[in-house]
Amino acid sequence: MTFLLFLPIFVPILILTPVLQQPSGAFATVMSFVPPFRPVLMLLRQALPGGVPWWQPRLGLAGAATYAFGVIWAAARIFRIGILSQGKTPKVAELVQWALRG
Repeated sequence: MTFLLFLPIFVPILILTPVLQQPSGAFATVMSFVPPFRPVLMLLRQALPGGVPWWQPRLGLAGAATYAFGVIWAAARIFRIGILSQGKTPKVAELVQWALRG
């Protein structure tokens, strides 16, 4: 389970070389908008010569806020139902169902 928690840190480190070679390339740009990898890759791209266009950090910030809102909303729905079904271990499919349908 710990591996899943460290995955958002490991993946940007693993793709560091392609991002450093072409910081304005399509791969680096797309990966810097993926929510768990955004903080590391966007800061790396901004620190390199040439930087990033002005709209990319703002779009990244808006995406981060939207992603955080969605995760909190889904967690609240899961918690609301999960707290009522004590003693029962839910399956992943049930958690997704609770998040989507409530």
